[in-house]
Amino acid sequence: MEAFDCLPLAALMNGQFLCVHGGLSPEIHSLDDIKKLDRFKEPPPYGPMCDLLWSDPLEDYGIERTSEQYSHNTVRGCSYFYSYAACCEFLQNNQLLSIIRAHEAQDAGYRMYKKCQATGFPSLITIFSAPNYLDVYNNKAAILKYENNVMNIRQFNCSPHPYWLP
Repeated sequence: MEAFDCLPLAALMNGQFLCVHGGLSPEIHSLDDIKKLDRFKEPPPYGPMCDLLWSDPLEDYGIERTSEQYSHNTVRGCSYFYSYAACCEFLQNNQLLSIIRAHEAQDAGYRMYKKCQATGFPSLITIFSAPNYLDVYNNKAAILKYENNVMNIRQFNCSPHPYWLP
């Protein structure tokens, strides 16, 4: 486990895209806040490190009926759901274009969320690279390739499992 405890919690791609596993935290307002986190430990059950790994966008992201930017993530039992407003505010304050995350299976393997008004670019992108997750979801997988300021998403179907003797 010591090697996993050394993995980065986030990455900045091309100075424009914040890549994280889960999403945002009400305790993280800047990229420097992420850099200051002690990642050389097991993720705690709450707090900003937990949120980067476990938070999710609200189910009604982009069409929220409340002004609340963060609410308790009742599905996972930890961390938060974050709103479109929280995401756009974080992007604007840090001069970023989008947040790229994983953490939730998508039928098409990816999902582009509502665009930020300031940039016209999707505020949030989910990329999920496990096809037919848990052998139940029947979802496609996707990867994102960013090269020469061009973003391409490629989708994959699952392959049949090899035969194994019982």
